[in-house]
Amino acid sequence: MFKDLKLNRDNLEIALMNYAKDNYSTYSLSKTTNNQFNIRYNLVLDGKALFLDFFFNNKGGTTIQTTNGKEQDVKLKIAEYISTNALCVMAGKDENNRSMTFQNISVEEYNSIIELIKEDTENCSSILSEQNSENSNITKFEGKWSDKVTIVYTKSTKRARVQGRPLLLYNVITSYFNELVDVEKVVETLEENYGYNIEKEQVENQFNVYLPNSYNKHTDKLKKSLLKAVYNLNITSQEYTCTELTFEVLRALEGHIKLTLFNDYGINSPNRFGTLEMFKFNNYTDKAYLLEPVRSIVGTSTKISYYEKAYKHLVIYRHKIFHWDYPDEFGDETIQLENSEDAKGIILTILALIDEYYIV
Repeated sequence: MFKDLKLNRDNLEIALMNYAKDNYSTYSLSKTTNNQFNIRYNLVLDGKALFLDFFFNNKGGTTIQTTNGKEQDVKLKIAEYISTNALCVMAGKDENNRSMTFQNISVEEYNSIIELIKEDTENCSSILSEQNSENSNITKFEGKWSDKVTIVYTKSTKRARVQGRPLLLYNVITSYFNELVDVEKVVETLEENYGYNIEKEQVENQFNVYLPNSYNKHTDKLKKSLLKAVYNLNITSQEYTCTELTFEVLRALEGHIKLTLFNDYGINSPNRFGTLEMFKFNNYTDKAYLLEPVRSIVGTSTKISYYEKAYKHLVIYRHKIFHWDYPDEFGDETIQLENSEDAKGIILTILALIDEYYIV
């Protein structure tokens, strides 16, 4: 019943604590790890002790064991909560691998991306294999949830193909390759892979509409991510996960924060994805803070408030892997990520937030 679930493993402990808080007066939680594929959570709930085992398979799936030990009725309730909780469930029905192909990638560009992935220890847990021949390179990576991603590069055609389960690492890698595509060919490349008959002019017109104050102010690198985000607004199929649909716009928001801090205030930050060390988020108060000395350099209260609001969106949407337990955080229209329309709501919210920078 609770076998091979597509769960965000990083949030299991948080969800268990939330369940305990909501249902018991006294509670405690501890964790023991037998190996990287077996974790046991030990709970004491109103004086009753029990354990709950989680098994992680090598394809990114999670199994919750409820039939061993005592208090099995309680275990079933907890497992049901975990398996349906928005904080843990990774939206999307398609469990199969995805594949994207990118044209005109030079050997140097390919090698630079491989090095970026190797350095990205937050999202890439290991390099499974590297096979280099005269005409092709094949590199296999493993993500933080044991998901596998393979990159096949053919030197004669300068073509790179990324294949893997559409979890975080897959989206990080395809985003890296998207940065190498000429800005004028972003939509064409997406169409070659998705085939939704979405016209370039349609996406560009929407780009201007959704970013009325900044459509002509973004760097080509950032514009590529924004164009992909706008393209995703036109996808009608439910087969794509909300992670896939929202990843690019959230990466664009992080890039926007870094670029404006550097261009407008001379503040540099690591190029690596997921690094914004000048901010701090308080999980108890749900508030983001721009830290010193950056806070004093930015100076004006309106810009400080803007950056803190932008970072809060990243924490809630991206750090929770695009799922959350904040039903009232931004209003009734963004309660849960259950389908592509929820993802599109996030895309529009983030596009408006990026555009807002230019009028505050």
